[in-house]
Amino acid sequence: MWVWSKCPKPVETLINNINQFGRTAYYVPTDGFDKTLYGLARHCMSENKSFLQRVDTLKKEIGSAVTVPLSKFELPTLSLNKIADTNVFPISFPKNCYQFEVAFSAGEKPWDYCKSLEQFGIMAIPFKSMIYAWGEVTKIQERCAGKISGDISTTPLTRESIMEH
Repeated sequence: MWVWSKCPKPVETLINNINQFGRTAYYVPTDGFDKTLYGLARHCMSENKSFLQRVDTLKKEIGSAVTVPLSKFELPTLSLNKIADTNVFPISFPKNCYQFEVAFSAGEKPWDYCKSLEQFGIMAIPFKSMIYAWGEVTKIQERCAGKISGDISTTPLTRESIMEH
């Protein structure tokens, strides 16, 4: 049985979200990253006894001369609003998108229509009476032919306009 009592709440939430979306994630409590990797390395080299003896000798020599301060891991109480530079990928908003009006069939839902375009490489969202789409204009014309009322036009898209709505 899984014991969550040792798992920090944000980590528990992350693991639950990962598992909910079809992936598998676990929380493995350890007494430290270095000790865990050291244990894994020893296991991988367990067949080579002479190598392990040399490692143990070296570890004793270094261990007697070096003292390493230990500190307990604690989650910060500050709000988390930073991303480590090592996993940052630039994300930029498109400068514009295609905009057009669609005549929906009776009972047809705008979001369902937009989701159906995804399989053709078109990302679309409904807003008010318009559809805003990203993709190749020829594909949009082809897939939406017969439903478009008027013309497909280009409209500017800014972060501020997205945040407003």
